[in-house]
Amino acid sequence: MNKFLSFLKGLFMVIGIFFVPFIIGMFSEDLGITLFFINLFFIPLVIFFMLKKKKVTIIPLKEKDSVHQIEDHTKESIELPSQLDFSVIDFETANANLNSACSIGIAGVRNNQIVGEFYSLIKPRFLSVDQKNFEIHGISKNDLIDAPSFKDIWQDICEYIQNSKYIVAHNAQFDMSVLNETAKVYNIDVDDFRFVCSMNLCNGYTGSTGNGLDAISKYYEVENSNHHNALNDAKTAAQCVIRTIEISKFYSFDTLVNKDSNVRIKQFKDLKSNKTFGGSRNFHSKKISDFKTSNLAFNENHPFFGKAIVVTGEFKNYSRSEMIQSIVDVGGFVRGSVSKKTDFLIVGEQDKNIVGEDGLSGKQEKAIALIEQGYKISIIDEVEFTKIVSK
Repeated sequence: MNKFLSFLKGLFMVIGIFFVPFIIGMFSEDLGITLFFINLFFIPLVIFFMLKKKKVTIIPLKEKDSVHQIEDHTKESIELPSQLDFSVIDFETANANLNSACSIGIAGVRNNQIVGEFYSLIKPRFLSVDQKNFEIHGISKNDLIDAPSFKDIWQDICEYIQNSKYIVAHNAQFDMSVLNETAKVYNIDVDDFRFVCSMNLCNGYTGSTGNGLDAISKYYEVENSNHHNALNDAKTAAQCVIRTIEISKFYSFDTLVNKDSNVRIKQFKDLKSNKTFGGSRNFHSKKISDFKTSNLAFNENHPFFGKAIVVTGEFKNYSRSEMIQSIVDVGGFVRGSVSKKTDFLIVGEQDKNIVGEDGLSGKQEKAIALIEQGYKISIIDEVEFTKIVSK
């Protein structure tokens, strides 16, 4: 259809250049010649500006590139149409904590074609990359040092959310949780939107092939050459959804999700997000001795510098790994138990099924006892910790 319209435009331009001056020339030879030469100059100029206005540039990701090899196109996008049928969002995380988004890929779809793309690395607020996560996506701590923060790219993400009838993610509970938990870190209020899980959507049409993106893409013969690159995964999931629309005979995404009783449409405001991957805060756990810092110089006036610090409980905005890493990065020493040499005890939420009704852990009770004996131990909560560590 687009090629036919382009042909018609070209035909009318040819008529405008040659035929109209010819008709006028029948009545006034000088005027006809003048119009002919004006058209020869003016119409190509109009074509040039029309093409220039519509031009969209993007540096394509090489298929064999891993994410951490991207240099000059850490952040890239394709011009976004005003309305999208749906957009697929995919996140990768730096560690087990779901507020540690380290890359995002978005594919916007309209009329069953990918018409918009966005990709960026993301520097987590608390920069700690677990080895197992690195082995999955290949993004290292060094790759993220100069990357934009989630807050820096929020408007780019928000543009896709606001211009899409639906948001789609493969294993939506994970990606929506990452979006929600990372937004919380920066006190960003995410407006409500409808979202659909492509695992759930495709499942009724792919038989027993499995729910993973790799399995579904193979079933549909959709190329997935760079799995766990966020943009690649977003585009692959989008193509799988498009194939599902085609074989369902519903022909549009909106019709499919509203007519197929097996597809569940959810609201973001109703999301009960996970805080960690796998539902366990001990996922990818590390020994305290495993934590190192790349900092070559420290601020010796920092309240945590050279201090012995103990951590107990669970925290709203930090995984245990992130809290320990942030202490080590300012020159503090994290210890596994409270002693006379302890300077700080950082207290999080306690499980009363373990610590009892008084809500005090064994570390808290020991610290209080030592304070009563005259030892100087500061007991602080998560809010106080955040204020101190950011100094």
